[in-house]
Amino acid sequence: VPTVALVPKSLPLARQRLITLGDIAAVPFVATSKSTVLRVMLDQLCAREQVSLRLVAEAPNVLTAGRLAETGVGVAIVDRLTARHVDTTAVA
Repeated sequence: VPTVALVPKSLPLARQRLITLGDIAAVPFVATSKSTVLRVMLDQLCAREQVSLRLVAEAPNVLTAGRLAETGVGVAIVDRLTARHVDTTAVA
C-alpha cells in the first residue's frame, strides 16, 4: 500500500515536499514493531540502500507510530489510511 512519512512540524524536514530515505536517516525515527510487514520492508530497503535510521522508539503498530510522530518523538512511516487519523496540525 502507499505510505507516507509523518514528520513532526518542529523538524526542518517538515518544510520539504519530497524527502528521501537519507533525509529520514538524519532525524529521530519511530519504527513499527519488527513483526509488521511495513517494518520488514523498511529494514530490507535500508539494508539495500545501506542506510541506518536513528531509531528512538518502536511502536507495536502504525497508528501508535503515527501518534508518536504527532507528539514530536520522531518521523514515522505509515500507510495512507492511518495517516488520515493523525493530527495534521502537528505533522507534515
